Parts: sequence; structure tokens; C-alpha cells
Amino acid sequence: MARAQSWAATRTHAASEYPLESVVAMKSATSVSVVIPAKSVAATIENVVAECVALREAGAIDEVIVIDADSPDETAEIAERARATVFQEDALLAQYGEVLGKGDALWRSLSITTGDIVVFIDGDTEAFGGHFVTGLIGPLLADPQIQLVKGAFRRPFSDGDMRVPDAAAASTS
Repeated sequence: MARAQSWAATRTHAASEYPLESVVAMKSATSVSVVIPAKSVAATIENVVAECVALREAGAIDEVIVIDADSPDETAEIAERARATVFQEDALLAQYGEVLGKGDALWRSLSITTGDIVVFIDGDTEAFGGHFVTGLIGPLLADPQIQLVKGAFRRPFSDGDMRVPDAAAASTS
């Protein structure tokens, strides 16, 4: 137990440890792609993409890619206007059959990304901030032994509330 706690203490990071300036300084020749799987997220995709485009303009990332799941709303169009590169998920690696959900879209996105590091983020996060991305990139750039970073956060909502799923509801779904 003590060994696991020691490992967790050295492998748990906060996004605040990796402000934009430090991520840009550490990045050097490493390229970073951000992939945003999206389905019917017209209400939130513009802000998510805009935050990522700002990171691209600052030099923290190189690509902002939205993988759209044939959204019936204007998700793809909004993402393009916000300056993301948009692909339809069913057009990627079509020879492997129909798309089987979000995980399949993420896997297919690897066929078109060019980054040494690939960051997957959600397109439906309200009140999204660039720190969600820099907090994932930072540990990978700071420590070459780290090969995977998994984010954990309380989902912010536009009303400023921070909620987590109700434990009872989560156990029944």
C-alpha cells in the first residue's frame, strides 16, 4: 500500500503545475495534436475549439481536429468556423466497417493526426478552459518516462457549478 501511495504521489499532477508558458517552453520539437470527438455538441463546440486554437496560436499545440459523428445539428460547421480541422468519423478508415462509437472515432482519428503526442478531449464540456489540455500535455513533456496521462476533473458547467455524477445514478446506468 505504501509503495502504491508513493507512486501515486509522484505521478499525480494538477493542471496548475503546467501553465501555458511552461508547456510552450518545454515543447521544443515535440508536436501535439488535440482530437475532439463530437456528436451534436453545437452548444459547446465553439468554445472548446476556440480555447484549443488559442493554444495552437501560443505554440503549445500544433493541430486541432474535430471528429464529427454525422451530427444533425451544426457541430461540424461551427467547429470549422472556429478554425478546427473537421473530419467525419465514418470517412476515416472506412474499410474497417461502420463506426462503433466514441472509442472507435478516437482510434480512427489516429490515421490523420500528425502529433508526437495526441490529446483527446470532450467537445461537450461547458466552461472549457485551455488548462484541460496543458494539464494533460505538461507531464508528458516534463518526464519522458510518462507515456500516458489520464485526466480527472469535476465537469464545469456554464452556470459555474461543479458537479459529479450522483453515485446512486452512476451505479444504475
